[in-house]
Amino acid sequence: MIVQKIISYKRFLQITFSTYFAYWMKASLILVLFPAFTQARNPNIGYPFIENYPTATYQAGVQNWSIQQHQNAYLLFANNNGLLQYDGSSWTCFPLKNKTIARSLLVKEDKIYIGGQNEFGFFQPDETGLLTYHSLLELIPEKDRNFEDVWKIVEQADGNLLFFASNKLFQLKGNEISVVSAKYKINFLGKANDRIFVQTEEGIAEFKKNTFFPFRKVSKLKDFIITSTIPLDDQKVLFTTLKNGIFTLDQDEIKPWNTPFNDFLKSNRIYCATVNMEGHLILGTTLAGVLILDKTGELIVHLSKKTGLQKNNILSVFIDKSNNLWLGLDNGIDYAQTNGPYAQVIPDGDLEGTAYASIIYKDFVYFGTSSGLYYVKKDAAPRLFNDSPFQLVEGTQGQVWGLQVIADQLLLGHHEGAFVIEQIGEKQTIKRLSNAFGVWKFLPLQQHPGFMLAGTYEGLELYQKKDGLWTFVRKFEALMESCRFLEEDEQGDIWVAHPYRGIYKVKLNPEMNDLSVRLYGEQDGLSSNNLNNVFHINKEILFTSETGIFTYNATTDRFEPHYEMQDLLKEEPRILRLFEDTKGNILFVGSNNTGLLILEDKGISKSFEKRFFPELTQQLVRGFEFIYPFDDHHIVVGAEKGFIQFDPFPKMHGDHSIAVSIRSINSISERDSAVLSGQYGSATLEAQTPFHHRQDAFRFTFTAPYYQIYKGIVYQCFLEGFDNAWSSWSNKGEKEYTNLKAGNYTFKVKAKNRQGQISPIASYSFTIKPPWYYARIAKIIYALLLFSFLSGLILVPRSRFKRKTADLVSEQLKKEAAHQKTVAQTEQQIIALKNKNLQAEINYKNKELASITMHWVQRSEMINQLKSQLEKLGKSANEPNIVKEINRLIRLLSKDEDLDKDWDQFAHHFDQVHSNFLKSLKTRFPQLTSNDQKLCAYLRMNLSTKEIAPLMNISIRGVEVGRYRLRKKLNLDSGVDLNQFMMEI
Repeated sequence: MIVQKIISYKRFLQITFSTYFAYWMKASLILVLFPAFTQARNPNIGYPFIENYPTATYQAGVQNWSIQQHQNAYLLFANNNGLLQYDGSSWTCFPLKNKTIARSLLVKEDKIYIGGQNEFGFFQPDETGLLTYHSLLELIPEKDRNFEDVWKIVEQADGNLLFFASNKLFQLKGNEISVVSAKYKINFLGKANDRIFVQTEEGIAEFKKNTFFPFRKVSKLKDFIITSTIPLDDQKVLFTTLKNGIFTLDQDEIKPWNTPFNDFLKSNRIYCATVNMEGHLILGTTLAGVLILDKTGELIVHLSKKTGLQKNNILSVFIDKSNNLWLGLDNGIDYAQTNGPYAQVIPDGDLEGTAYASIIYKDFVYFGTSSGLYYVKKDAAPRLFNDSPFQLVEGTQGQVWGLQVIADQLLLGHHEGAFVIEQIGEKQTIKRLSNAFGVWKFLPLQQHPGFMLAGTYEGLELYQKKDGLWTFVRKFEALMESCRFLEEDEQGDIWVAHPYRGIYKVKLNPEMNDLSVRLYGEQDGLSSNNLNNVFHINKEILFTSETGIFTYNATTDRFEPHYEMQDLLKEEPRILRLFEDTKGNILFVGSNNTGLLILEDKGISKSFEKRFFPELTQQLVRGFEFIYPFDDHHIVVGAEKGFIQFDPFPKMHGDHSIAVSIRSINSISERDSAVLSGQYGSATLEAQTPFHHRQDAFRFTFTAPYYQIYKGIVYQCFLEGFDNAWSSWSNKGEKEYTNLKAGNYTFKVKAKNRQGQISPIASYSFTIKPPWYYARIAKIIYALLLFSFLSGLILVPRSRFKRKTADLVSEQLKKEAAHQKTVAQTEQQIIALKNKNLQAEINYKNKELASITMHWVQRSEMINQLKSQLEKLGKSANEPNIVKEINRLIRLLSKDEDLDKDWDQFAHHFDQVHSNFLKSLKTRFPQLTSNDQKLCAYLRMNLSTKEIAPLMNISIRGVEVGRYRLRKKLNLDSGVDLNQFMMEI
């Protein structure tokens, strides 16, 4: 069971932080510890945050010899490859004319003067903002153009510039350069308190009014290598030497400047120096990094590779406008945030254990980490990096969980049990209180003075104060859960919060030998059974859950929202930790932010001022957040590697404002051509000439040169003339616009840091010209054309109407003629079709008549044959009766009734086929008999005489006689063809 608990709670130690934080936590700001007790700085136990920029980051030469800052806050470095520029987000290197190493820098107005090997000149932005190099070599007299490195550039009181090469001193006045004549060789040039100093073979001299004024009492400095001059105050100047320490110039007398670290400085070589805004001396050495001293020579902090620098060989030091430190290294660049509210302490050195607890007890400060308990004396003297001020309390190696002072004794909650810390002089020892395994916290019982509880991995233990010592009494078996969070209310009830079970209410019986336990959860008003916690804040027991802050209502035996606290912390969806200082201020850790509720009114109605510290939110150890206020200005928090201390009300030197600048503008519609390549002027820019209408797409890149470690810069953009509102905040440093129409535009951008500080707006105004067909002359032409058009409509409408009407009439007539033609053609086609159909019908009828006629012909022939046979038979018959019967049959066959009947049917069909031929014949020739009509019909049918004879039951001769008689009745001449005549009737 114990082994399982050990494994379970070791999981709490497996806290993973981002690579980002692990990178920054190599060092920190100067730590200002415990001024409520000592009112003195103790930087020996804390270091500034240091940001490393290796050559792989800035992509230029390894060495950086000089550092300057432009008025737009860009950082400039004299690099082996030329001028190196850093704008807060990107690095750019600009080579000199002869690709030489850059050794020195000076920024004056819009010019960046730079010195190199046998070369010096200046960079100046061109019309697009791109830095362009201008060499001054041609202004030097030809005989003096051969020189070595230019190591220093200083400005005289009259504005003239001095360039110091290894063996020459050049003066730039206007557009002329002259060589300053000196009696002795010049070895050094420096400036301090607006005074210019030189070192010659004879010693130190001041250069003013183009004349050297030597200091007679300093001849011994002529053999030393002077590396820098820095002001100690308005009157005194310090000279640092490479191997001989520091000297001070007071009026005309130069003497050694004594500091406890003289021997250290001499052996580690001062190569460069400067002074910050507080008057502290910044000394860069070639072997031991950087030392920061106060004006009395006392050490404030020592920065080295051990505390986060990339190298200990420092070539240049510079204080930026925010009073923070930049270092040019023999290989790389480092930034130390020496001015700010945050600092770091790593008490266990290279172990870099996770921080869980800290406390002040008597004359010592204690720090509990995952590697043990460390202590340091409150008034410990500053020390160099080789001598750590922290000491380990022997026997505390391993995980420290908590530190508490109860009844004037310092108690230690440890992975291995409960201990009391005993001080014997300056030596710290421990004494075990019980055999408990894994102690989280101690809770003195207000309702039972002289007793306290200890929350352990496996429940609660009871201790009693006897003879001035805490003594173990018993372990309670009623609750065997982890009791990491526990508090006592005014009724003496003990509240224990479990991370994934709920909240327990524990009651001690009067004999204090047993517990009653009740578990509360979601069914009792809490928002969840998980992630619950309990705190004693402002004399109240407060509970936090997955969402919301709660209080317990004893009347209803339920948890209810604490509306006042929820309203104060409404920005936080979940509160992780609450802490209270001695003045009633409340420190909180939320899922989104870390902050402070500052108590403003201690009357009946309390009010709080809210202050956020977003920089800390991602630095705390999740699940084990620890915050401890030493006093109003010094608060310690636990982090993955050591502790961070911060001042919630910092008083910092320098300019900490944030500014944004437009880095570049590209016309992406024209192969990404550059419109603006850099910004070294005003924040309000304007295009000199309008853009072509095809240049309708642009990319704007921008940056905020803000160098604080926890900057968290975000940007907001607005294109006036295109956008309707500002964009949302984004950490993206560029914005693109496409398909812009002709018109006037102003691009605006502003930046915001993590503290909520918003920069002034940077802007760029430009115009896109309309195409030629939108130009003024084009519009005049359009107006004239419109006028001509309207005039034409007014002056010639009738003519146009008549012409149009005539055209319409002509067109209509043509359409009607075409229609008539079409109708006629259609009618002809219909007639032809009808004729075709009639002809087909006639042919059909003719065939039918021909069939009937042939039938008649055949029947007539058969009847005639029968009559002939009967007549023959009657002649040969002997009996009268037979003869009589035969004659009767012959008479029957000779009757015309049936023939007439058949004729009527024939005549009906014949008239249908031949257009009422018989009716017309009767009308025209009423004198014709029935036999005449039949003969006419047969002639109309174009039958021959031989074919007609049987049809009419007459002989061929009879037909010919009938034809003759018919011709007479019709009054036809002999020349008229009777058949043709019949066809024409």
